Amino acid sequence: MQNALRDEENSTRFLDDPAETIKLFLSSYTRDKGYLYAEPNLFNLPHLATYFISFLIRSRVLPEIERELKSALAVSHLAERELPATGRVGKLLPDPFGRGCVDLWGTKGTGYQRAGVVWGEEEIPKVEEKKVDGGLVEEAEDGWKKVDVVEPVLEAEAGGWGWGSNADTGGWGSGGASTGGWGQPADEASAQWTLSDPTTTLLAILGPTALPLTHTPGIIENSMRRIISFSPPPPVGSVGKSPVVADPDAEAVEAELERMFGKIVLGPWVGWNVRDEFEHITVPSVAKGSRGAFVDSSSPPSSDATQEATGLKPHDPLKDNITILIAPETYKTLDPIEGLGIAGTFVQLARIVDLEGGVVKKKKGKKGKGREERFWYVDDTTLNIPSFWKQVPKVKKEGKGKKGKGKKVEED
Repeated sequence: MQNALRDEENSTRFLDDPAETIKLFLSSYTRDKGYLYAEPNLFNLPHLATYFISFLIRSRVLPEIERELKSALAVSHLAERELPATGRVGKLLPDPFGRGCVDLWGTKGTGYQRAGVVWGEEEIPKVEEKKVDGGLVEEAEDGWKKVDVVEPVLEAEAGGWGWGSNADTGGWGSGGASTGGWGQPADEASAQWTLSDPTTTLLAILGPTALPLTHTPGIIENSMRRIISFSPPPPVGSVGKSPVVADPDAEAVEAELERMFGKIVLGPWVGWNVRDEFEHITVPSVAKGSRGAFVDSSSPPSSDATQEATGLKPHDPLKDNITILIAPETYKTLDPIEGLGIAGTFVQLARIVDLEGGVVKKKKGKKGKGREERFWYVDDTTLNIPSFWKQVPKVKKEGKGKKGKGKKVEED
């Protein structure tokens, strides 16, 4: 009965406002149902919506709302481009440059945080230990079991698998005590599992660079941002080279970064979330461990918080755009789309001289101003959403508990 009523409500919602209903269906609804986690659905669902709406228009099933159906059709066409793009963003970011910065300075991201799940010591279920044949079983109050299995001791001459000290090939390559059973020395095999990918280091991406000597992580921001603009790596020779200097120079390093990388400008997206999850990115915030001046989003900025002694304006996560650097090969595959939402941890590449109280050097140009903003990199991504993202807040309704007493029940 409840399902029938809900289907009727959804049908009425579609007839009242087809465009908004399609936005809801192709964004938060499909995500809540888990449909968007299968990559083929990123292509199939918007096309399915397009075919359905096109049929309604072509067959004049609902002529009285034909204009509204055409608006819904525009949304499904937009989804045909943007939903696959959200999948690409999830796969490609952080890009090699971001991963190289993480390799150098460590990760600053907090990863996925689902609201309402806080494990305190009092919430950890008690465990009772029971002896069984072959190991120890830990049985918690919630019925889950954890078995500590006793590993068997291998014989000295195992044979057939190359594990024993006297085994030869055994079907897995050359055996022997030093091979680890996989046809190569054990220490060499284990080293392949512990070494980091050399392609994610800044040395592999930038070559010999002074970046670690001139820059350091500054502001660390957790937020949802949308793509405002983007630009590919500039053509060779279009960006002037900085003069050769004896000591590492931050301005020269940034000029080199500007020559090598594409850029994506991200603006704050406030008000995108009306649900009770992703609380750590619902409102843009500056994370602990940040270095540099910023405006605290939890309180109004003071009247004098406009310019620091360094000459840099304090970063305002609720108002300021940021420019992230993207490796050329990633930029080409990413194919960014204006309006797309990217949530995660963004880290500012602060000049060390900024944090030491130095004065920002202004290079004279057409407007007589130097570069007073700093580049950023992507440390981690949490969620990627289309530009037409829409949610229906959970409405708390009165329900009945086990003892008949009223309690709050959340429903979509």
